[in-house]
Amino acid sequence: MNNSELQNKITAILEPELQLHDWFLVECKVQNGRVQIAVDADNGFTIENCVKLSRLLESELNAEFPFSDNYSLELGSPGMGNPFKVWRQYKKYIGRKVIVITTEGQTKNGKMISVSDTGITLETTKTEKKIETVTGQIEIPFTQIKSTALVVTF
Repeated sequence: MNNSELQNKITAILEPELQLHDWFLVECKVQNGRVQIAVDADNGFTIENCVKLSRLLESELNAEFPFSDNYSLELGSPGMGNPFKVWRQYKKYIGRKVIVITTEGQTKNGKMISVSDTGITLETTKTEKKIETVTGQIEIPFTQIKSTALVVTF
């Protein structure tokens, strides 16, 4: 089984379970004997969820061929600071601050206030003397977005 076939097989195995629990696949990569899968959920994806999906995958794949002898499986949720990869991640983080890099290399910061099929809307602010003031809204089409990531503050 080549990498592309394995990737398709994994997606087919995961899809019913993802739909059942309202989870979503962010990424599935197969290369150099490693299978890396990122799954998320609108209300959080737990370690227990990771274990459940890992066991399901290994069981199904090992029934077809010696998967565990040939591949290492890494299944988790996407990192908070990593760029978004699927539309549903945008939906999940409505109301949160994001940083957007445009295809022209510009950086846009703001609170994502809406997501459509064609793009996102950010509420921009300025901070003076520790007081944040809304300065406006900007719409950014997906065709002009190179990457978007959640701004993580502690």
